Amino acid sequence: MPDIIDAYAHVGLPRFQTAEDYWAHAAPAGVTRAVFSAFDASPDLERLLDLVRSVPDRVRALGVPVGEGGERATSVRAQLRAGFTGIRVADRDLAASEGVLEAIGDEGGLAVVCGSSPSTP
Repeated sequence: MPDIIDAYAHVGLPRFQTAEDYWAHAAPAGVTRAVFSAFDASPDLERLLDLVRSVPDRVRALGVPVGEGGERATSVRAQLRAGFTGIRVADRDLAASEGVLEAIGDEGGLAVVCGSSPSTP
């Protein structure tokens, strides 16, 4: 059976499921590896980094910019240096995230830019 990789799953308390809950549902479907993503409204970065470090052959993680102004680029650099594979950035936040894309590139990370749904009149 080939590896099945879930390329984008949210984990992290208090908003999302735990990694244990995720694997309980994903493993029976054949998922063997995953890219877990933090979410700006629930950035459980410490738990994600612990997962990456505990099972590096199964898990990669996407962080999120945190802080205000220049702190956001600094936080991105720190996350990537700590072991995150990339950073999830909402498209609506790019203007407020000066230096974030450059920091991701400088650190060799992946930028995962997530769009928001267009509003309908």
